[in-house]
Amino acid sequence: MKIRKNTLGTHGDSCGTKQSHKKLHNNKNLTPEIVEAAMQKHAELIAQEMQREKQQGLGRPINSFESNGKKFVEVGGRIFSVGNSKTFHDFLFDYIVSVLGGKWGTLEIEKEYKKRNPIIQWYQHLCDFQRDHLMVKGEVVSAEMTGAVSGYLNLAYNLYLLAHNVEIQEMLIKRLKNNDNFAGAYYETFVAAAFIKAGFNLEFENEQDGQTTHCEFIATYTKTGAKFSVEAKARDMNKKNADVKNQIYNALKKDAKYTRVIFIELNIEDGDYTIHPATFYKEAISYIREYESKKKELPPAYIIVTNFPFRYALESTQFRWSAIGEGFKIPDFKADYLYPNIRRALENEKKHYEIYMLMDSMKDCHNIPSTFNGEISEFIFGKKNKERLMIGHKYLIPLKSGEEAVGVLKDACVVESEKMIYGTYNTENGESIICRAPMCEEEMRAYKQYPETFFGVFKNIVHNATSPLDLYKWLYETYKMTSKENLLEFMKKSDSDQIIYRDRNHEDILKIYCEGLASQMWRERQEKQH
Repeated sequence: MKIRKNTLGTHGDSCGTKQSHKKLHNNKNLTPEIVEAAMQKHAELIAQEMQREKQQGLGRPINSFESNGKKFVEVGGRIFSVGNSKTFHDFLFDYIVSVLGGKWGTLEIEKEYKKRNPIIQWYQHLCDFQRDHLMVKGEVVSAEMTGAVSGYLNLAYNLYLLAHNVEIQEMLIKRLKNNDNFAGAYYETFVAAAFIKAGFNLEFENEQDGQTTHCEFIATYTKTGAKFSVEAKARDMNKKNADVKNQIYNALKKDAKYTRVIFIELNIEDGDYTIHPATFYKEAISYIREYESKKKELPPAYIIVTNFPFRYALESTQFRWSAIGEGFKIPDFKADYLYPNIRRALENEKKHYEIYMLMDSMKDCHNIPSTFNGEISEFIFGKKNKERLMIGHKYLIPLKSGEEAVGVLKDACVVESEKMIYGTYNTENGESIICRAPMCEEEMRAYKQYPETFFGVFKNIVHNATSPLDLYKWLYETYKMTSKENLLEFMKKSDSDQIIYRDRNHEDILKIYCEGLASQMWRERQEKQH
């Protein structure tokens, strides 16, 4: 069974190919056709890896394989049989049972519903959900998650990520099975999973060490080596406000070796989508800043406030996940911090690079992968037997004469308002033809999730930019392979400009050009809106 994530209310570098292409062209034994085919395959592999990372994050990839006609998944050195599971979701449903123990689950099911552990309560809802949606045995069905299914499946995935990338501590399992400690333990799995998907290595503190207080774990960002002491605090349900002062105090009073990161789960009911998440986040931030002004002796920390109120909607799909960052005694990491210009924004992003990468990952990798190999689920499990359009591949295209011809798809774009694909094809006789093709709902859903890799190779797609910095990043990716000479020509205004920039290196000129163009585009957009 494949379950589609409900809509959220929340806020990679492409691989270099220039050198490998140069080596291919320098090999005189290779024909142009072979070189072109190799470059096409290389581009597709890059897109596949980018797509897999968007699904699975930057931790260890899902390792599935077949042996003697049977499929298996390796999890942290242990091998698990997939059995009849067609989706990764199905595997996770079996995996969590192996972690928690089937005997324990059976004993919990025998209890009265209200006395059961929350995991087993959610499991009961999951069984009802599957019975309502699975009409044909073995059929892959797509449906929006209810709160109970989301809670159960997310816990299974979090435990899988821990086992596959670090370890599952025995103490954590005990706390999950204890109703009084469950909420905090569950949130710890969520926070740990977020760091894993963002590319951090985790080192858990010694739970048996009673000589000192300590945080949940130490997170090391693999790209920079920066270390952080991480603490996770979940508030109880049914709170009437967003006061997080107690959570901040309890987190900051613990000993920490490195820069502190505190996650706080608000646990506020959020079923009314007419209320913007900023409403309760604004309240939470006001409490943080009030506490910050009074507690001068407390150390600084990055605070990530989340709200994942699925427990208020166990049988409903009306809930959303959201998050916001706030600096506690870190002035330039405030949620409403304003940058005077793009350059200052870039400098600040570099200063807080690891935390920005963490929050970007939380935004991009919130869905649980349903395929084992990073493929787009709509193309694997979809009911529409339409041929997928992939740039660089050949297709039969209609001609004005009514006949058909073989054409290579050279480029394509999606017009969402029309639900239409416009493709440019080159025929064997050198003719260039533009054809359009309607998109079904499954294709539209796939495109919205993976616009950059939808056509099988990477395309730099401009998203709905919410700031000049977003535009700058898009422009940077667009022009980063443009030569220094062409950039100078683009930004040419007068001879004096050429004299000023001529001696700069390519990277400096690229940044100056993109910064100026982004500011101009944003200014023009603002003027049109007013």
